[in-house]
Amino acid sequence: MSNVFQHAALTFDEASGLGTIYLDGAPVAQANLGSYTPQTSYPLYLGARRGPDAYYTFAGLIDEPSVYNRALASNEIAAIYQAGSAGKCNTPTPPRISAQPINQTVVAGGTAVFAVAVSGTAPLAYQWTWNGTNLAGATNATLTLTGVQLSEAGTYAVRVSNPLGATNSAGAVLTVVAPPFISQQPQSQSIFSFGSATFTVAVGGTGPFTYQWKLNGTNLVDDGNLIGSTTTNLTIGSVTLADAGGYQVLITSPYGSTNSSIAVLSVPEAVISLGSTGALSGTTITVPVIINALGIESAFAGSVAYDPTKLTLQSVLGATPNYYQTNNGYVGFAAFPPSSHSTFAPGSNVLATLVFDTLPVTNDTEVALTFGNTPVTRQLADSQLENLPAIYQDGSVQLTPAEYEADVYPRFGGDHQVTLADWLEEGRLVAGLDVLTNSDEFRRADCAPRNAPDGALTIADWVQAGRYALGLDPLTLVGAPGTPEVVAKATPKDSSASGRILQVATVSAKRGQTVNVPVSLVCVTNENGVGLTISFNAKQLRLLSFAPGSALPGGSQLNVNSNQVGRVGLALAASPGSTFAAGTNQLGVLTFAANASASGTAAITLDDSVVKLQTADLFAASLATTYVHGAVVLPSQPNLAATVTGGRLQFNWSLDAGTFQVQTASQPLGPWTTLVLPLTNNGVTVTCVLSSTNQQQYYRLLGQ
Repeated sequence: MSNVFQHAALTFDEASGLGTIYLDGAPVAQANLGSYTPQTSYPLYLGARRGPDAYYTFAGLIDEPSVYNRALASNEIAAIYQAGSAGKCNTPTPPRISAQPINQTVVAGGTAVFAVAVSGTAPLAYQWTWNGTNLAGATNATLTLTGVQLSEAGTYAVRVSNPLGATNSAGAVLTVVAPPFISQQPQSQSIFSFGSATFTVAVGGTGPFTYQWKLNGTNLVDDGNLIGSTTTNLTIGSVTLADAGGYQVLITSPYGSTNSSIAVLSVPEAVISLGSTGALSGTTITVPVIINALGIESAFAGSVAYDPTKLTLQSVLGATPNYYQTNNGYVGFAAFPPSSHSTFAPGSNVLATLVFDTLPVTNDTEVALTFGNTPVTRQLADSQLENLPAIYQDGSVQLTPAEYEADVYPRFGGDHQVTLADWLEEGRLVAGLDVLTNSDEFRRADCAPRNAPDGALTIADWVQAGRYALGLDPLTLVGAPGTPEVVAKATPKDSSASGRILQVATVSAKRGQTVNVPVSLVCVTNENGVGLTISFNAKQLRLLSFAPGSALPGGSQLNVNSNQVGRVGLALAASPGSTFAAGTNQLGVLTFAANASASGTAAITLDDSVVKLQTADLFAASLATTYVHGAVVLPSQPNLAATVTGGRLQFNWSLDAGTFQVQTASQPLGPWTTLVLPLTNNGVTVTCVLSSTNQQQYYRLLGQ
């Protein structure tokens, strides 16, 4: 700038290494030059620069150059610049304020800045005050307050001093204003149709305030029914369903704005619903039409649509069964409260009950039941004949295909088909290895005789399941539960069975040893399956195993249930459509252990206690059979004979009675001690000898 003095200054702070260039009292450039001690042994040139080949000079005037032994502060450089033409060589003067701090209005949380312009001989010192009290650290020409709070409002001034004097600035007033805030939020309400609703808000902060109420985000405008859309109170004179929603008010002031929380206006509606149900095809069902009333409803009329290929309407039941039925899947009806009431009671009320017959379906089918306006328009009215809003909830009927006999897998509902898995599961059910859980499962399992179940789960049911699985018989719908028949118990052999015999062998065994008992079926013709329970005295015999017989035809399935003490259930079936060979077929072998203390005859009987006793042909028909019990014949209890010979005691007992040890005790009830004695036998009698004593002793035999 030509012909005008400009003030230039350079400071360097050795401690921080910071260098700053000032122009006309203000910093214009700054850099970190590093911390070092400047070299001062060379000449200092001002306005000139000497080089090896030239000597350059400043083409202008320089006034009052100064070098200080410290880095001047920014306010000191500003004061030198502000001295203007008076320069640094003038007569020292006390500070004089050339520009006073000014009043400010700041929103709470904002920033306030007070500044003062001062002339006078440097150095100048500053001390800001608030309401006459010194502010710590406020010692610059500018005072900056951040995050201003309402409590910081007041008068701010600064005292400026130098060695020649001091002066006080005028006070600058800081006004802190608050944006609007809500001290009372509008509250949610639930108002019946045609009632009145009012929302209120209370506001704090610095006014003046303006208000704008909104419904679901849209500004509201006063009309004949809505008043106060721009005030603290909003009133809806007569509420309708259209007034339901979220109400909110925007509050604005010169210093900000805020939104209230959302208050929800609920306009309760009656809920009218169609019941949903599930049913097997071919059954009769009822579907209720229910109103969850508010207590102000006086009449209802409407229609329900359904699929006439799946449902046939039989009637509409109710307090007022006025209805009109079409032939194409629609029914209309009207309903009123009981004569003793003018309105439906608050809560659940049955308006009507629709009675349908379900038609056959081949897979799971959902039939929709929907409200409509054909042939009767929907309408819900109060006692003043005003139409009331309502929520209509449709219903449905879930139709399940008719159930098939022998469809027992997967457990527990089947899958509407009969496969080999159903045949195998039927066998487990017949054997009692799996337990039926409900009457519906029993109706499917009880499949023989076909089309006329007998109310009992027997081997014939297993055979019939196999015929269904292989397609030998067409699938049959489950019918009414069968009447239990009396299944023949084990009977003596007679001519009525035409030579067909199910028998358990009678064998002899020694106590304490194992014994095999065969089970056989003497077949005549067409035998496909057999079921039986074998019962025995668990105190005499202990079942070790059951081994299938070698004569069973290929593809046979055997289920063994030994879960009950003293009983074992057997269910055996040849593959569907095949038969056992004519003649004697060994079904299997029972292996028992005879208890060491057992004696006499251990009966092995045939009964129904686990598996029903029955023989069935390949068509699942029950076959007349003679049932023959068996037994394990055990030795009788031994007779212990004692003799004294030559002062020695000799015991004898029958070798056929079994193997025993001799025990002794001083009292009849023991305790008993086993004697280790050499035993001899002559093929008929077992003998042992021991020394006699002068004390009374008791002896007994213990079976091994």
